[in-house]
Amino acid sequence: MFKNNLEDFFSKIPENIAEKRRLIYAIRTSLTQKMSMVFYEDRPKIDKDICLNDREAFLDLLQSLVDYNQPLFSFKLLSELSLHQDQILRRLAPAVPRQTIKRSSAWEWEHSIPADYIKCEIIKAIGDNDISKIPSLLDVYIKAGQRKISKAAHREINKLYKKTMPLGWSCDEKPATYLIRYIAAGVIDQIELTEEEKMAVSNLLPN
Repeated sequence: MFKNNLEDFFSKIPENIAEKRRLIYAIRTSLTQKMSMVFYEDRPKIDKDICLNDREAFLDLLQSLVDYNQPLFSFKLLSELSLHQDQILRRLAPAVPRQTIKRSSAWEWEHSIPADYIKCEIIKAIGDNDISKIPSLLDVYIKAGQRKISKAAHREINKLYKKTMPLGWSCDEKPATYLIRYIAAGVIDQIELTEEEKMAVSNLLPN
């Protein structure tokens, strides 16, 4: 059923969207990251002519979902695109400071703003047929990035804000705002920060 719905969605994307080919390629590639996904055997061949800018491809996807006007399908697709580290929504947020994201038994990679929180905000916006605030939310999500943290610190954060942001949080590119989960959980001193971020939150760090 989902595969049929997806093919119908692809067919309804207007032909005048210049990046339709790139958008479909990005979605198919992202879905095949799940071994159990129905598209695993339909993995698209690598297309070197397509240059993926994840942010722009993702915004194209959201506008297409608004136009498609099928909330349950939108929820299902966005959920499937946010489960795996290599999928389009999670991949938007880079490692901070910039480095290769590798797995380890000693630490975790943690989105400063949970991908699940972003997904829920996007689904609400699509339901309201208004994604005008989503580009700025994605910009903050991208700037906040992913952080390498100890498993102990990760557990502390998950006790309070595994999939949410602290009550009253507002979208803002200031470090003290987008790092608020770590501050509220008392682990900000265990997070690797950029020099800009260290300056911005210096009064919040232990002496």
